[in-house]
Amino acid sequence: MSEDLIVLTVTVAVTFVVLLVLKAWWRLDSVVDVPVEAFARWIPRPFSTTATVRRSFLRALTNEKVVMPSGRIHAVPCVEMRVAPEDVTRLHALGDLDALGSDSATVYVQHARREGWIVPDEVRVVIRVDPRLRAGWVPPARAGAPRQAERPESSAAGRPRGRRVPHAATVAERALDLVPTKATRGARPAPVPSLLVRYAGVEHDVTDEALGLGRRHNGAFALTEDTASWKHAMLEWHDDTWTVRDLGSTNGTRVDGARLAPHERRPVGRRAVLQLGAAVVVVKVRS
Repeated sequence: MSEDLIVLTVTVAVTFVVLLVLKAWWRLDSVVDVPVEAFARWIPRPFSTTATVRRSFLRALTNEKVVMPSGRIHAVPCVEMRVAPEDVTRLHALGDLDALGSDSATVYVQHARREGWIVPDEVRVVIRVDPRLRAGWVPPARAGAPRQAERPESSAAGRPRGRRVPHAATVAERALDLVPTKATRGARPAPVPSLLVRYAGVEHDVTDEALGLGRRHNGAFALTEDTASWKHAMLEWHDDTWTVRDLGSTNGTRVDGARLAPHERRPVGRRAVLQLGAAVVVVKVRS
């Protein structure tokens, strides 16, 4: 055997071992994802724009699926996306990870149905900020395990459920665990009651599940007081109730006179008066 062939064989073997080690260390599904992960962690991307980051995010999100031996494709019930800290506001104007996850889940379900995939009754997208990632790089999505409370108690095959699915479990097993049965397929979440928001003598109807409050325009209005932050607070539908969450504002957020801690969330009840710096916003839940 020639020396060149020996060197080539050793190089290929060492490279393969390194890829396997990195795959296990980074908990990836395939060695093919290792180069992408390495680029995302180590290689800067100074010329990335908001549009390119969003395209990369959507590409990584919609690539996550499970192909069964029969050829049928299942959407994953829980998708985990990781983004660099600098890219959070590129993907969501207010930097709200919960709202970004909700919007991403809607896009993922729409894509899956358009492609003819089998879609579970509930799909979640979890957004995690990873400070190790370089701005502009979006690594491959991961199939995450759903919350324990959401998992069915038993299956037709008698396999116990309700336990936490380890990361080493196959993606196919995790997808099949939440394929809806006939008994649950028709279940639909309760409708979200609309919210009436009064600011500066003008009333606004909130028909979405979230509304940002601050001097930045939210599509309906913007606060004009200088004491209000650019991104001050967020009204959002959370755990079957309307809540207000402070976004780390400079002058704080008060609900009926009670000040919220930075990033604290609090239900607004049927009616509440919000103080965002010197701005006063009245919210009322429609029945």
